[in-house]
Amino acid sequence: MARAAPCGLRRLLLPGSVALASDTAGFVTSALIDVPVIQEIALAASLGDAAIILTDLGLLPVLLSYAAPGGGGASALLLILGAVHAPAVRIGDQHRGVPELRANATCNRDTAAQSPRVSIPAWTSSPSSGKPGRKAVSTTA
Repeated sequence: MARAAPCGLRRLLLPGSVALASDTAGFVTSALIDVPVIQEIALAASLGDAAIILTDLGLLPVLLSYAAPGGGGASALLLILGAVHAPAVRIGDQHRGVPELRANATCNRDTAAQSPRVSIPAWTSSPSSGKPGRKAVSTTA
């Protein structure tokens, strides 16, 4: 049992590295496109990939090396923390319009003009109830 973690890491290291390398190659290729917004997105995605590489291949094995073999204390603690904070996680759009755009952008102004007239059915999860369900989402704020 004590050899399971190193064995699992060795088996996942190559496919994980290849997947991250192919992601990075795609982002670098996107950075070659002569559109500033695309270049910014490619840079942000590449930094995200670097963070994943650092945490998954560097920090996570070090963290796991401190876990006691067969001890479920850390797992139970993480499960409890996840259960406590899960109801506060908001899924979906929280505001009308496109948050990446300025408030006075044409798209956001059009959305503000049209949204009082329509009710959009959507799958939502209410932070207060924590119960997912299908309900009409009013886009008026």
